[in-house]
Formats: sequence, structure tokens, C-alpha cells
Amino acid sequence: MHHDEAVAKIVYDEAVAAAQAQSDNLEASRSRALVGLTAAGAFASLLSFDDAPRSWPFWVALVTAIVGVGCVGSVLWPRDWKVNPANTGWSAFVNDPAHDESTTYAQLAIWHQQNVDDNDQAIETVWRSYVWSIVAFAVAIAALTLNAVQPIADSVDEPLRVVLTEE
Repeated sequence: MHHDEAVAKIVYDEAVAAAQAQSDNLEASRSRALVGLTAAGAFASLLSFDDAPRSWPFWVALVTAIVGVGCVGSVLWPRDWKVNPANTGWSAFVNDPAHDESTTYAQLAIWHQQNVDDNDQAIETVWRSYVWSIVAFAVAIAALTLNAVQPIADSVDEPLRVVLTEE
């Protein structure tokens, strides 16, 4: 392999690795968002969500849980990802006999890197949605916990008094 071909192959491999890392990050964010949704749902069911009093912590929990579900929906929402140079007409480029192997690798590397760059904004949006879903679920869990313990705290009318008697 000629020096230019070797360099072009290395650049191509790096561009493909960047696209694969981006894909792995997206899948990890989606998996984590689903785990967060599952954990928040399980916690809500443990606190007898249906039997809970409807005081202000309940409504805070409900609103933040809806926000959290919306954020998870944003993470899972299908987007117009650019992951394939086939969308840019690369097959005509590859089939052109005027292009050698190093030129082909170099052009494919450029297309892969452009896809990675174009997807960066969408990946950032997915990440922000994931973080906000975790924040929303944490607030919802805290509010549900407060809602569950508030009736216990409110049921105490007087401070506990201990009376000692002699026997």
C-alpha cells in the first residue's frame, strides 16, 4: 500500500470510529432514559400513587413526572440521522475509474466526518433531554416521598409527652 493510501485509510478508519462512537453514545442515552423511566414508575407504584392524598407535593410530582416522560420521549424520538455516505451519491464516486483507493478512502472519510459533525447538534439535544429527564424524575420522586410522609407528620396534633409514674 502506498503512503498516501495508508494515510487515507487511517483517516477513514478514524472517521468511521467517530461515527460508531456517536452511535454508541446515542444508544447508551436511550437505554439510560428508559431505565430512569422504569425506576421512576416503580418508585411511584411503591408509594401507592393511587391512594396518595392530593396535596401540593402530589401535583408537583405529577407535573415533573409528565415533564420527565416528555424528555424521555425526546430522547427516543426518531431523528433524521446522517449515518451513511450512500445518501450523498458515493457509489457514483467509487465506480469512477479516475479515483484510486486513497482518493476513495479520503472522500469517504470526509463524508463520515461531515455526518458526525451534522449529528453533533442532535446528539447534544438528546443528551440535554436525558439530563432533564433525570432531574424531572428526581424531583418527582422527592415530591412523592414528601407526599407520602406529609400525612404522617400532619397527623401529630401535639408533641409527644412522657409521663413518669411511681410504682
